[in-house]
Amino acid sequence: NVNLFKAKLVENGMNVESLAEKMSLNPQTIYNKINKDGFKTSEAMKVGRILHLSSVELCDIFFA
Repeated sequence: NVNLFKAKLVENGMNVESLAEKMSLNPQTIYNKINKDGFKTSEAMKVGRILHLSSVELCDIFFA
């Protein structure tokens, strides 16, 4: 759910560039994962920790 993902970024005062920095990735890599490639489970879990996602939110964003 891309919209929920973006909303959680904003809620946490972040954008793709700041998330990429925290994950030690290039921002373009994050954009690619959002728009077409998808996140590996380990990456989704890391995003969840960074964005303080609940388990329900994590599932709704990455595993729905």
